[in-house]
Amino acid sequence: MNFKLFILFVFTSLTCVVFAEEEDECTTIDNYFNGSDITLENCIADENGKAISLELKGGKLIQDVIDEISDYSVLETIYLNKLDYTEEVTLKSLTNVKFFVINDVINAINISIRNNYLKKNFINTLPSTVEKIEIAGFLINQNTLNELGNMTLNEMYKNNIITITLNYI
Repeated sequence: MNFKLFILFVFTSLTCVVFAEEEDECTTIDNYFNGSDITLENCIADENGKAISLELKGGKLIQDVIDEISDYSVLETIYLNKLDYTEEVTLKSLTNVKFFVINDVINAINISIRNNYLKKNFINTLPSTVEKIEIAGFLINQNTLNELGNMTLNEMYKNNIITITLNYI
């Protein structure tokens, strides 16, 4: 009997079973932005815990942030609200994104904007997977008009740019 007890003790001491609650991708994304100047306003995960939609607000949009969120393979919707970007970023790595929103409106009720322009070549770096683009609250300059003008009619139709109404103050 002591021998069986000894074997059981040895076996259990050599076997370590760890039960840990699996984190979904939204928790991982929240941890990534915790302590940064960018706030994760909203994140939606599918039934498998994969992030499918995320909304970021405030702070500096840098290439490291784009590269981090591009690692999430089923992320289809991205909202970027009032993010400052002083360095050029490329969005090409966001290959699964279908709906891309960039918003610089301060107050949606009494429309006011921060008087920012989209950087040159920003629109050109969107991946071809994007099916819909929403741009709100930015001043339109010649660079942005040129980028929109260089899109083919098919790209403009696909990205619903044909239906955009430009409002100005």
